[in-house]
Amino acid sequence: MSELHFTPILNPPLGASSTRSPNSPIRFYALMQIDSSKDAVINPAERFTVLLWYSTNGRGTWTPAPFKEISLPDGWEKMQRPGRRDLFLLDLDYDSKLGPLQFCLKYMFGDGPWLWSGSRIGGVDGRVIFQGPWEYLIPKDIIEIVPDNGWDSHVISLKDECKVIEYECSARGEGIIELPFGKPVGSVEQWMALVKIALPWMGPLHGTKNISIQKDALLAMFQRANDGIHVVLLPVSGLEGGSAYLTSDAEGDGRLIIRSMGDHEKSHDGERDVKLLVGFGPDPHKTVACVCNHLKRKISEKRDTNSEDSSTSADDSQEMSPWKDGISYCTWNGLGWDLSENKILNALEDLEKSGVKVSNLVIDDNWQTLARRNYGSSGTWSSFEANEKFPGGLKGIVNKVRERFPNIRHIGVWHALHGYWDGITPNSVLAEEYKTIEVAWRDNVNSVTKNLTMIDPEDVGRFYDDFYKFLSESGVDCVKTDVQCRIEELTLGADKAKLAGPYQEAFRKSAIKYFDQRVIYCMSHVPHILYTALLRDDGLKVFLRTSDDFYPNVPQSHSWHIFANAMNMILFSQLHILPDWDMFQTSLPQYASIHAAARCLSGGPIFITDSPESHDRHLVSSMVSPTPSVRTPPRALRPSEMAYAVDLYLGYRSNRLLCVKNSYSSASSKVHLLGVFNISSTYLVEIVGAFWPKGEEWVMRGHKRQNVKKIEEELMVVGLEAGDWEIFTVAPVRDKVAVLGLKENMTGAAAISRWSVKTGKESKEIEVELRALGTLVIYIEGLESGAIPSIEKEFSFGKLQLEAFSMVSENCLEIDLVKGWEGALESPLGSKIDKETLTCTINIDLAARLSAIQIS
Repeated sequence: MSELHFTPILNPPLGASSTRSPNSPIRFYALMQIDSSKDAVINPAERFTVLLWYSTNGRGTWTPAPFKEISLPDGWEKMQRPGRRDLFLLDLDYDSKLGPLQFCLKYMFGDGPWLWSGSRIGGVDGRVIFQGPWEYLIPKDIIEIVPDNGWDSHVISLKDECKVIEYECSARGEGIIELPFGKPVGSVEQWMALVKIALPWMGPLHGTKNISIQKDALLAMFQRANDGIHVVLLPVSGLEGGSAYLTSDAEGDGRLIIRSMGDHEKSHDGERDVKLLVGFGPDPHKTVACVCNHLKRKISEKRDTNSEDSSTSADDSQEMSPWKDGISYCTWNGLGWDLSENKILNALEDLEKSGVKVSNLVIDDNWQTLARRNYGSSGTWSSFEANEKFPGGLKGIVNKVRERFPNIRHIGVWHALHGYWDGITPNSVLAEEYKTIEVAWRDNVNSVTKNLTMIDPEDVGRFYDDFYKFLSESGVDCVKTDVQCRIEELTLGADKAKLAGPYQEAFRKSAIKYFDQRVIYCMSHVPHILYTALLRDDGLKVFLRTSDDFYPNVPQSHSWHIFANAMNMILFSQLHILPDWDMFQTSLPQYASIHAAARCLSGGPIFITDSPESHDRHLVSSMVSPTPSVRTPPRALRPSEMAYAVDLYLGYRSNRLLCVKNSYSSASSKVHLLGVFNISSTYLVEIVGAFWPKGEEWVMRGHKRQNVKKIEEELMVVGLEAGDWEIFTVAPVRDKVAVLGLKENMTGAAAISRWSVKTGKESKEIEVELRALGTLVIYIEGLESGAIPSIEKEFSFGKLQLEAFSMVSENCLEIDLVKGWEGALESPLGSKIDKETLTCTINIDLAARLSAIQIS
């Protein structure tokens, strides 16, 4: 017995709150996992006895309810380690009117002792709360407002998904004003907030019961215990009242406070309007969307009255481009602070020799001509031109890169929104050419207040136009604009109000003019920027860094990095952006692949920052795939949407799997993607609920384990070691066929442009159009395994030899589109191949026997 270790896995889970509909039995699954040593023998006759112990809200009498053992579904994941799994079922009749259900588990193996799982052995019980009606709730049912504090409210939006209330209060005074708001009505089951973890960055904070937010929050939300309703609170920024954040009082009783920052011109006339949006509804994601959409309308109305707005009507279609869909190299972590022309050229040469084909280059910090760099100062910026380590100037290095590495389509440079970290160098070329001002800034790293020289807002439009014109004439066609938080960090609210709008407008206008908005917003988790610049729907989508930096040498940072990005997308997914989860290194010990999987699933670009001679080509090939065109570099297969955490209330230290969802829509169908990440320090196994819609037939494939199965159940088991991950692809079945995409790519379903099935009297024709190459995986129900001979296809410019292979498992066909195609590209005919897509046509008879494959 000592050689056996028991792990009970429940659904609904222990250590979390789950929501169910009232007035129906609660279905519980208990998966009892036995982990054993390799030489241990588990007696198959010894079975578990499993009891659910439950009570109302954790109070009063606890009652046992027995589970019954059932067979494990055939499609569930097999154990990856020695041991055994047994499955148990319980349909519990419980009167939801009594209140939330709290539960733990008691179990016994064979005739061994009774064991507990949950709070009785220092763990956390599970809870089930019940969804109640919400349509008739009014503002006073949601928040108990602090009396006599001037808050007015009115319902401004009522939809099927949620209801939105706008609260407004007039405040008088200078600087930051804290306004007591109110506290939730009734008990809070769980809550989360997106708070400023540092001045440039936002990150998640989670808790249960009383809300305790001691950092400035851009957004907060909670779920009520009595009816399961989700409430979202969004302080309004970007309007006349300036920026605002939400916190709670220090007493710990859940009373909420609005902090008005006093950073708008009207704030200095003695009075300001402070607004807060509160939304509530049964679905947390839809409620967030409703609240953000209302703020978007408010800001759009304000912008429509501003005749000087520089918006663009450019179409941001889903068409592929190297900037969005190629793999990009950034110099920051890979080459470090001490940049030079030779270092960059040698690094690119090393990447090419290693078989890593990058489409874009970002020359990060320290290419500039700087001054005043010393202990306590990051330096100031003196001129547009590159420093002496770039002997040919910026234009020289750009020309050499384009000449030697023709696959690189876009070249960008780093700069701070206000020039450089510590501003503009006084008495420099820049200071003489443009009007400047001095502003006070609190340097919290060195605990000193400094005066920074910055371009005067009256001249910042000319400054940006000249700077970006210089970059464009040097061959640069994109920028990473960093330190965008610096203006919010200024000491005086008047300076913030004076600079914020003109700087953002000048930056945006010049980025549109010179770079088609190929820009990266970085260190910009600032309400004014997020809501006035990035909430708008017009123009092309820009890249937004969605978390703090990637720190390759800080092991404990990697899990947090992925977790923070997934949670921050609760808000950022509402913006008109593509999410940049930051660069990473492909050769990073232990964590490289989990970073890669997160980037592929994110829906945003992929940046790497490898050091020379430190690359994982295999990992890179799982992120990007070759294209049919000799002129198009390998592309990342981005999902159509932005990824987000499924459980918004999942805490970082909850010891549970992080599930991140996305999807890809082709012209023919929608495929659902779920990334499961073990961000804990121990092995975890969970029963994961369906992430695909009901009412259709679906086929699922796991990327790492390559297991393909038709879905028969609404749950699945996922077991992962610490730091491990899996991405599941679920594709719809049509006429017994499902197209799952490219086998090698983590998000290979996004290679499919369209597909169709035509069924005749004696045969079936499957046609698949792809925009990338790899091993195409197609599920064909009833298909038998077996060798498929090589095939030939006549093209107008010659004959190509392509190879096809059958899948080792039943019902799956694999077609290798790479070997023959790459050979053709290397042939004398290769220069003539310029196809954006490739079409594969498969013919099978009614007995599901393959009869022909054609490539065109």
